[in-house]
Amino acid sequence: MRKLMKKHSVLLLLTFTVIMLFSMSASAATIRKVKAQKFTTSRSVANKKAITIKTGTTLLRAKQGYVKFVAPKAGKYKFTFSNMAPYKTTSTNIYESGYWYLMTINGSKNQYVWQQKVPTKAGKSYALKVATPARYNRLDKGNTITTDTYLPTRSGTIRLKKGQLVYLYFSLSTKEWYKFSMKVKRLK
Repeated sequence: MRKLMKKHSVLLLLTFTVIMLFSMSASAATIRKVKAQKFTTSRSVANKKAITIKTGTTLLRAKQGYVKFVAPKAGKYKFTFSNMAPYKTTSTNIYESGYWYLMTINGSKNQYVWQQKVPTKAGKSYALKVATPARYNRLDKGNTITTDTYLPTRSGTIRLKKGQLVYLYFSLSTKEWYKFSMKVKRLK
């Protein structure tokens, strides 16, 4: 009986270890790297390095660069940037900020991408300013929220046709890699 319990305990411990290792490797694999790219209005240049995201939440790692999204259905879409943190450290006392644009295709031959002035809770803006929670808590918390306020979570909405392509450009005020969440949701 004792041998059976010992084998059962070892088997249970081994199973638990395998599950933990699998879940850790799965979560690490879901952070997608945004290829570094300077700002441009050229669609062909932006498209070369842009990675594609879908509706739902995508974990990204970036300094600056493009992400693209193709609307699966016509409607209003909400893009939410949140959880900005350094990629390589777990420190919560980091003061960084940046911005992101929603850009659509324009030009007679669809060769350009242009920033769109999108509605936010604070008003319409081209640049959606974001910050780490520490930066927000120290510099902006308690102030009236405007389009110039750097927030830890920032959302913008845009109406898209089915199959319409939109680019998101990120630029962070650092040379280090940062991770963050980008949530795309189709609104009713």
